[in-house]
Amino acid sequence: MKHVLAALIVLAGGATAQATEPLPSEDLGEMAAGRLRLESLLSEGARQAAPAAMARAEDSFACWITGPEYDDSGSMRCHDEFLAAIGRVEQSLAMPRRSLVAAH
Repeated sequence: MKHVLAALIVLAGGATAQATEPLPSEDLGEMAAGRLRLESLLSEGARQAAPAAMARAEDSFACWITGPEYDDSGSMRCHDEFLAAIGRVEQSLAMPRRSLVAAH
């Protein structure tokens, strides 16, 4: 339960509530950075630009932050899937911009 509580704090944007036994700060920091990447991509229209990759990034993020409650190796798999999916989304958003810049 401690991992789920800590992860919910991350998802809530760093609410001041504290889990009784939080994840190590480096884990929470990485989760918070992942959440910020998701939010940034959503604000840039990632759901429209790369809907399948964005859905995968969101799903794997949710899996990653709740995974330690059940299985640390499963959580790492979700972490790796999140990084791969969010990388694909970021590439999808960057490609059209490069094309426009190259055209001018």
